[in-house]
Amino acid sequence: MIRAWRADSTLEWGSLAYELSGAGCLQLRSDATRISHRCAHSQLCGQLAGSGSMLTRARLRSSCLTRPWSQSLLLRHRQRRVEHYSSAAAQVEASNDAFFTGNATVLPSTHPLAHLRSELTSRPYAITIDVPTHIPSNLLHKTLFDFLPKTYHDVLFQKRASTSSVPPGYHLIHFPPSDPLSALQSDGTDPAHSPGPPFNRRMWAGGFMHFYRDIPFDCRTRECVEKIANVEVRGKEGEEKVFVLLKRLMLDEHSMPMIAEGRTLVFMRDQPADAAAKKQRIIKPPAEPAYSHTLTPTAGLLFRFSALTFNAHRIHLDKPYCQEVEGHRNLLVHGPLSLVLMLDMLQGYLGSSNDRIVRVEYNNLAPLYADEPMRVCGNKKGLGEYEVWIEGADGGLAVKGTVKTDRSEVLASHKKWWTQ
Repeated sequence: MIRAWRADSTLEWGSLAYELSGAGCLQLRSDATRISHRCAHSQLCGQLAGSGSMLTRARLRSSCLTRPWSQSLLLRHRQRRVEHYSSAAAQVEASNDAFFTGNATVLPSTHPLAHLRSELTSRPYAITIDVPTHIPSNLLHKTLFDFLPKTYHDVLFQKRASTSSVPPGYHLIHFPPSDPLSALQSDGTDPAHSPGPPFNRRMWAGGFMHFYRDIPFDCRTRECVEKIANVEVRGKEGEEKVFVLLKRLMLDEHSMPMIAEGRTLVFMRDQPADAAAKKQRIIKPPAEPAYSHTLTPTAGLLFRFSALTFNAHRIHLDKPYCQEVEGHRNLLVHGPLSLVLMLDMLQGYLGSSNDRIVRVEYNNLAPLYADEPMRVCGNKKGLGEYEVWIEGADGGLAVKGTVKTDRSEVLASHKKWWTQ
């Protein structure tokens, strides 16, 4: 039996099970409550189910904190978690099958790369655990502080001070991959989505997001279910590009979606360094923006964002690698970072209105580089719909997206959207 003390009474829990989360927290789980405890501290945060009162202070018996985990206990714990998450993945697959497998394209059986789709889409579901807190979001906010208009600082601060949840787009720094360094590929990327040689170069091509409700900062363990939903091969033989569509669901404690997300990664063949340096076609921006802001990303900004997203991709960190191997003139700006900048700029433009971002679609059309100016722009397209984009140093369109907002607090049912 483990006891927790309050000033007015003594509370007890029974049948508690231990678990270690990916965030390095010791989790104590029971039928009545879940309390999260940092291994380095003895204070717990949680809510006693049924009592309606917050547990303000608790202590564990020293034997529970100092007793080493036995091998058998670790094995039993690991087996329980595998069974739990395998069951959760099956449940998600059954209830959201159209989301994970909809709109799939099939390569002709005679295509030399037809095997890639079956091989990649047959890979198992990946379930990532995180305990979202305000700390990573605050670090990202501070990282972007010097790159956003000063007139937007107060607006963004007030919006985030009035809520206790992950800001739109900031979920990208949560649920990161957890591969050890030894498992990473030569370019620093994780191998989970790679089709393998000769497609060794990876870029973030675009994606979509649907925000059903915010992820709260409530010290609860959250789950993200990820699956390779589709694979497309484009380009003539010998110059193919493999587009891998990932679909992710961020779930609450009842396994209901809070955020649905799609990511399109493109994998390309190795090529001589001078091939990537060829002049690219410049795409004209769609219109004159209603708002815009020019900023110059730095190597420090890219390093911090890589750290927050647990991303070791060398195109964002290693300038000699970018130039000598990938053929780029400088470090590349992250695709997710470009998206976060567009969403922050839009929220600053919306000011104190009650518009809530509910859906985002975006495409990365051309690379953006460190130490080169980029212009973040936006326009109102219609009722609750905005066009956002980023122009590169040459004035051409580098990123283009559409954002939809909804003033209502309760969103419409999402069931129809799963099948779109």
